[in-house]
Amino acid sequence: MTLEFTFEQARFYLAALIDGEGYVRYRVPHQQRSIHIVNTDLALIEAAEACCDALGVTSTRSASLPSVRPLARRTLWMVSIGGRANMERVLAVVPLQAPTKLATLRDGVAAYLTDEQRHAAYVAGGRMGAGMTNGKKGGGRRKPKTKRR
Repeated sequence: MTLEFTFEQARFYLAALIDGEGYVRYRVPHQQRSIHIVNTDLALIEAAEACCDALGVTSTRSASLPSVRPLARRTLWMVSIGGRANMERVLAVVPLQAPTKLATLRDGVAAYLTDEQRHAAYVAGGRMGAGMTNGKKGGGRRKPKTKRR
């Protein structure tokens, strides 16, 4: 069964899925940004993929068996959205209502380097730690610890 959504339907349906069944991840030390929708119902996951297609957002589907006893016989399906263009697109067109998820998505998108920052990092040594910390403390390589004798 192939699902088709209009642009308006897709943006609201994807917002409902993310608000209800999903989570937004932004881990500062590793700069990992992603959106995941998890459910045991494959039809909901296929609907999420159809919404992403209608919105021009790239997504991937994966499956796993949960370790939690009541769900142990069911397959957990997950749709993942990642990458700068996709995260910016979701922020721009999907009207999320959950305040924490919306704030996490905004923070994650805002933390991407601008083209000028990326160029400055490349010129300074080709890595984030070489003079570019993206406004965060730290960055760069740590000095190796010396053994005390």
